[in-house]
Amino acid sequence: LQALTGNHGRLGAGVFAKPGHVFPRAASRLQRPDLVSDGTRAINIVDVSRLLLDETLDPPIKAVFIYNHNPVATHPDQNRMRRALAQEDVFVAGADVVMTDSMRYCDVVLPAASHFEHADIYASYGHCYLQRAEPVIPRVGESLPNTEIFRRLATRFGFDDPMFRESPTRCCRASSIPRRACGYRPARLDRPSMRFSTRTSEPTSKTALAATRHSATSREQGSGRSGRHHGEGPMPESTFESIHGRCECASVKYGVDAPAKELYHCHCSRCRRLHGSLFATYAYVDRDHFRIEGGSENLSTYCSPSARWYFCRNCGCHLFAEHQEKPGVVWYMPATLEGESMPGHPRGSEKHIFVASKSPIDRIADAVPQYDGYAPPEVSATSARDPDR
Repeated sequence: LQALTGNHGRLGAGVFAKPGHVFPRAASRLQRPDLVSDGTRAINIVDVSRLLLDETLDPPIKAVFIYNHNPVATHPDQNRMRRALAQEDVFVAGADVVMTDSMRYCDVVLPAASHFEHADIYASYGHCYLQRAEPVIPRVGESLPNTEIFRRLATRFGFDDPMFRESPTRCCRASSIPRRACGYRPARLDRPSMRFSTRTSEPTSKTALAATRHSATSREQGSGRSGRHHGEGPMPESTFESIHGRCECASVKYGVDAPAKELYHCHCSRCRRLHGSLFATYAYVDRDHFRIEGGSENLSTYCSPSARWYFCRNCGCHLFAEHQEKPGVVWYMPATLEGESMPGHPRGSEKHIFVASKSPIDRIADAVPQYDGYAPPEVSATSARDPDR
């Protein structure tokens, strides 16, 4: 309505669009989707009651853990949810600060700590302030915050990796991306809150309404998992969710928290021999945005006259490379990204290079620009040159 009436962008006009997205969050650093095994089911909460009662579900759901939620009170089919949780062969555990309708169906109720009892970082629903809170009262009885409950569960299940023992301060530090928070780390804010803001890109109150048609080609180019990107420049870092990759045997895992500046397919003889394929595909990011998340001891390297190449010493998977002339950047292999993750490179940055050196059985069938050697500087984000290729 604000767009149709010409009021978009005017102070007090009532436009309110998900202020939670304004915060520089790095949810994947805490949720660690890279640890989820292939084939693990993800169930919409609306379907939980139906699936709990489904006798044909294979494998069936026999245990439920309820926290930060009161499904009996909020589920659209309350009676079905009550029947599902009341089943004798379904073990139900819960954690809450009060005895809610859902906690009454639990076999075990764990006392959760309230926000008054532990340190945390809080975003918001209705304003743009990121808040750091310290406990103001001791924990009541045996109450614990969710993070500590999950630490103890991890120990009981035999997970002994250091990530399952990270302190609350470290978790708070990992929850945000400092460069998008004016250099502040949430766990060390020297003030109780910090304001973030978004603004419209329209210079006037007029808004252009348009429908965009996405072709198969446009979906494949310039995409990030957190959202499709079709602009000429790189995807804004504020809209890019961290992505994760790994080697074939999962001995080495890595993460990237910025969109790639360019993507190229190299057909030179060296890359063909290193990869054992007709060409190698690389995504280019600044070194600060690339990190090894596990298994650094399993990395092996090979040095050419101009670059250092990193492989998994167990399965031989080629993961990333560093060029001697550009020590501040990393070329990683997007083919090793998990799931449907995309590097987020801008449209126009994808290219075939060293096509003059390609194998005689290599047939390039796409419309991506081709270059006999490196792409000219005016069309390439990189400037390093390797005379031996």
